[in-house]
Amino acid sequence: MRVLVICSQFPPRPSPESNHSMLLCEALAGSGTEAHLLTSPLLPGAPEPRGYSLHPVMESWGWGGARHLMRVARRIRPDVILLIYVGWIYDKHPMITFAPSFLRWAVPRSAFVTQFENSLGAEVWGPRNRIKWVAAAALAKGRNLETRFGSLLAESDAVIALSDRHLDGLAGASPCAADKTTVIAAPPLLRIRRDGRVARSEGRRHLGLAPDNDETLVLAYFGYVYPGKGVETLLKAIVLLKQRKAYSKVPAFKLVIVGDVTDHNLAEELTALKLNLEPSDSPLWLGHKENEEASTFLWATDIAILPFDEGIRLNNSSFAVCAAHGLPVITTQGQQLEPAFKQMENVLLCPPKDAGALASAIERLLTSPALRARLGAGAAMLSKNVFSWETNTNATMKVLKSAQDSRGREGAKPAVKSA
Repeated sequence: MRVLVICSQFPPRPSPESNHSMLLCEALAGSGTEAHLLTSPLLPGAPEPRGYSLHPVMESWGWGGARHLMRVARRIRPDVILLIYVGWIYDKHPMITFAPSFLRWAVPRSAFVTQFENSLGAEVWGPRNRIKWVAAAALAKGRNLETRFGSLLAESDAVIALSDRHLDGLAGASPCAADKTTVIAAPPLLRIRRDGRVARSEGRRHLGLAPDNDETLVLAYFGYVYPGKGVETLLKAIVLLKQRKAYSKVPAFKLVIVGDVTDHNLAEELTALKLNLEPSDSPLWLGHKENEEASTFLWATDIAILPFDEGIRLNNSSFAVCAAHGLPVITTQGQQLEPAFKQMENVLLCPPKDAGALASAIERLLTSPALRARLGAGAAMLSKNVFSWETNTNATMKVLKSAQDSRGREGAKPAVKSA
């Protein structure tokens, strides 16, 4: 099978989709697929492709980019086109939302699959852009077109969503979405070190802790820091934990935050919250770390804390990363909890935005090695069965093959020219 993956993001661009596009292409190539990735021009420090062909030639994802998109597709002639989509990585421009329609003309025998990283779509702003959207909709000649998603839901042969909540959002946008959508949990978007013991020693040394002394436990938040991630709740919980009289019974611990703050107002709020802590108790901000470097610090971690404002979901790749390291995870339960997450079995759940409840959950894990071991083993099992790249790739390949069959693709392809 020849697969063309389309994504505007590629490392080192600062987005989860950067690593997702790269690691997905590596996984597809590892499964025997001829994988191609069409993306934006590379930034300095971009990694070399491993096993797949990289085409960093999309100068624009606006209306002018549609012709280039079709030219590249004609050159590659894929069996299946897989678009990785969330509105903001395409500057919320609607052009790419009509990709299934454009590419039907360019490569009519290619199947088209959209993988929604979120259920947030494009925005049609300004009179000129609205006119072009209406023109594109007329050319698409499709039913069930939607302003945010163009023809993605109506014209894709199959759709992949990363969580049940995203599926609900897509189904609400278009009546045809539910029947063609498969939910596949987000995999760990990180290259994970396999030498865990060595990595743990290195990580603890970098954190100023004795590699062979586990008396000080490491708490870690991992992921991008922006509104909705609950990091302000975490800092408030640490303040409460330090103030509690029972603190003398809690073992020594260090809070580490692996991730950049991407919102200026939130950065100011977090800075103010840090002032409530003694300098020795203040969290260690490591900033954004890539792949093996981030993995090193996670191996040095004893408890992961992911206090999402809306609760844990299958699309939370930061959870997938922590679970892949076998970490006990404290997280939150929103209004909808997917069946994969089991309280006291593979996660420790508490209410969102509740610093007191979060402080109690942290205290509970800090003082219970047995519970930490049980939750860590449960998270590792959940990673293997639901979040692993092997599970993700097998499920994705099944969707791609089904879409290919629906298009009746047969026969060998000629050699591909460089894009």
